[in-house]
Amino acid sequence: MAAPSRAGAVVPALLLVASLALAAGCTRQPEAPEVEEEPAPDTATASAAGTFATGLEARDVSYNRATVTVPAGTLVTLTFANNDIVTHNFAVYETAAAANVIFRGEIIRPGTIDYRFNAPSQPGTYFFRCDVHPTFMTGDFIVTAS
Repeated sequence: MAAPSRAGAVVPALLLVASLALAAGCTRQPEAPEVEEEPAPDTATASAAGTFATGLEARDVSYNRATVTVPAGTLVTLTFANNDIVTHNFAVYETAAAANVIFRGEIIRPGTIDYRFNAPSQPGTYFFRCDVHPTFMTGDFIVTAS
């Protein structure tokens, strides 16, 4: 009977190493994705210094609410959370015709941004939208007497 060749012994050893590597790779737990803290979109705060903070979220190609209400003439900080897979922004116009811009925020990829702008000094109902999806991501920007 002939002695096994070296090549014949190497193949089973390589198969053993490959199967152990595969088994080790299958048992590794995936790392948990980083979770970014979202702003509280339905809360708003005013300060005595004439500033106002609020939030808005985009998800599934829609805003999480149809109205944003702010006091007239205040410096608004709107924390915008784009929790979608596409780009969005927040923009305020005098009317739904979107001819006269009050504020136009930067279009962003998924993530969060603080938009800062002055609310109109005249109370009334204005119009907001996403400029990327202007026909279905819309709402009322309500300015109240301060």
